[in-house]
Amino acid sequence: MRLRIRYTDWPQPAVELTDTPRPGCPHCRGEGGRLVTGLACDVEHDLCDCWDPARAWLLTYVPRWIARRWLGWRERPYYDAPPF
Repeated sequence: MRLRIRYTDWPQPAVELTDTPRPGCPHCRGEGGRLVTGLACDVEHDLCDCWDPARAWLLTYVPRWIARRWLGWRERPYYDAPPF
């Protein structure tokens, strides 16, 4: 198991410890799976056995204003002048 820290925004901003695909896996080559196309443009993701994306442990919740600052999101400035 290869763990990494990941920020997630759904359903609530949080930092979690999650599993990553094995880089030396002969089946997926470290990508975690492959895309399978079927009839009528159906696309499915066939996951490899070396990785489980649902395996994640919550470390802490993050308030939205801190998350915005960490990600570099800025509030758009308000201009009262017309655009022309």
